[in-house]
Amino acid sequence: MNTTSNIIILGHPRSGSYWLQECLTQYNMNELFNIRNVSSVEIGEDGLICSDYSTNIFDTDTEIAIKEQRNKLFESITDPKSVKFHWFQLDSWNRDWILSQKDSLIMFIERKDKVAAFKSLLIANHLKQFKGKLEKQHIIVDLNSVHECYSAIWQVDSFIDKIKQQFLCKHFFYEDMLLFPESIWFNPNKCKIVKQNSIEHVTIDNWEEIINILKMENCDVSNKRIF
Repeated sequence: MNTTSNIIILGHPRSGSYWLQECLTQYNMNELFNIRNVSSVEIGEDGLICSDYSTNIFDTDTEIAIKEQRNKLFESITDPKSVKFHWFQLDSWNRDWILSQKDSLIMFIERKDKVAAFKSLLIANHLKQFKGKLEKQHIIVDLNSVHECYSAIWQVDSFIDKIKQQFLCKHFFYEDMLLFPESIWFNPNKCKIVKQNSIEHVTIDNWEEIINILKMENCDVSNKRIF
């Protein structure tokens, strides 16, 4: 794989995209354009230093101005770099930006076990804790959050075809990448992220109710490839 290319990572929540980005040898620009949740960024020696997740409310003009500022930050790093997007966060500005990155490599990453990813997202969203170790506990997930979490994983649209037509693309499953050896572009020993293991530590007491609701609405939670 060409180590001189910029890499754009596209995944769904709980797909292992944070882990993948940490393992790449490119300069890590994290979720640079996620201004809804990442309020501040600064240049670090090994990669972008981002604020913890929070909720930021902007009007459209302010959003565009901030994204243009962050694009200048992206361009200020001349070394090969990686930037990550969750698919459901791709608004029109982000899509146009991706299409403008002509020489970039696109990496799609997803979990084979979508049910595990869905459970993990429900837990993280409920606890508002997306990284770090969790204590063993039981939770009852708010049913109002179920469709939002479902859409965040499975709502992939035709923009994917446009990307595949215009870019060199690589597709990976997280479970397979865990077995990848170290190479010139991939170093698993470089990763500092602690695996959360949320589905092993946290029990969703109303899980069957959640699945029954989705089945009644013909929402498919099977372990299918989406990218």
